Amino acid sequence: MKLPNQRHVIGLAGALVTFVSLAACTPAKAPGPLSKPKVAGTPASAIETKTKTCSVAKPTSDDADVVERVELEGNRRISSDDICNYLKTRAGKTLDELGVTRDVRELWASGLFDDIEVESRVVAGKRSLIFRVRERPSVHAVTLTQTALSGPALAAASAEVGKAGTILDFGTLRLQVARIREVYVENGYGAAEVNTQVTPIAGNQVDIELKVTEGARQKIVALRFPGADPSRIAALTALLDTEKGSTNAVGGVYRPTRFERGLLDINSYYWDRGMVTVQLSPVEVTLAPDRTSLTLVVPIVEGDVYAFGTIGCAGDLAMSEADCVALLGVKKGDIFSRKRMMEGVARLVSAQTKGGHGTSIDPQSDVDTTKHTVALRLVVSK
Repeated sequence: MKLPNQRHVIGLAGALVTFVSLAACTPAKAPGPLSKPKVAGTPASAIETKTKTCSVAKPTSDDADVVERVELEGNRRISSDDICNYLKTRAGKTLDELGVTRDVRELWASGLFDDIEVESRVVAGKRSLIFRVRERPSVHAVTLTQTALSGPALAAASAEVGKAGTILDFGTLRLQVARIREVYVENGYGAAEVNTQVTPIAGNQVDIELKVTEGARQKIVALRFPGADPSRIAALTALLDTEKGSTNAVGGVYRPTRFERGLLDINSYYWDRGMVTVQLSPVEVTLAPDRTSLTLVVPIVEGDVYAFGTIGCAGDLAMSEADCVALLGVKKGDIFSRKRMMEGVARLVSAQTKGGHGTSIDPQSDVDTTKHTVALRLVVSK
């Protein structure tokens, strides 16, 4: 394809796309990292601002589609050699539109640039390609306003935010700020807000300031398990990680992560008592008008009690099937218990190891909702 003797610019913003349509291309696989860029404090004399020639070839024909020069402009911190080595487009070859697009995609995927343009310029029948980049700023300093909350968790989360000298990435910054807010939520400040202010300074750098508005500390005033047998409420409550009553209990603060782990233990509690169809709904958290009082509700559908049905063993056994079933320690008619089943599996693994046979055990179950039984078959392999 012959291109006229004029400039052709390819920009990620899509303002003008002459011979490469980025929107029509699938993203390339993210490339390996560039070498560590120069950061804040680099002497002005070491900052690259001039046009860098990545490759040049002597003209062998009058074909304007042959690229004579590949050049780079705009980089200041990132080494020109690093970027040039990143490009597969080379002088002396016929212009490859898809190849240029791939180069742009890979440079963009590096996360080091705010904008990338490619200019195709034909002068006196000689074609040059100029890759023009605008680097993302680097982080100069990060400050966090002092609050009533402190501790290693907050210190660790704050330390992750835009370390000095790193390249500013707003996506990563949002995730890091979210982690800081999670620390406040886990300590009872459910209404906490973390506002971020990014201020550009000289040398293509930024200062990041994190301003935290804690709000009132919230505490649990009620914890309910509707649908659960009243005789089990105390046992269910005891399964929550309350840290001696300071969290996830009436009078304590609500820690979502620890509470979710407690719900897993509650689910296991039911499975160990034969209620294999139990359903625990997600916790419902209600904040009172005073903005400090929380009510936690976990609806439960307990379901019916199931028993063990038929039990069998198969595969690379170090013993008879009857001995395998006996070693399992449960029998047909017993109330189903996942804990007892897994304890039996552990004993079987030990016996298999001593016998020099397979130790990979796959407990296959079949739930009969009509008979309320769970048939169990242990398949042993090497």
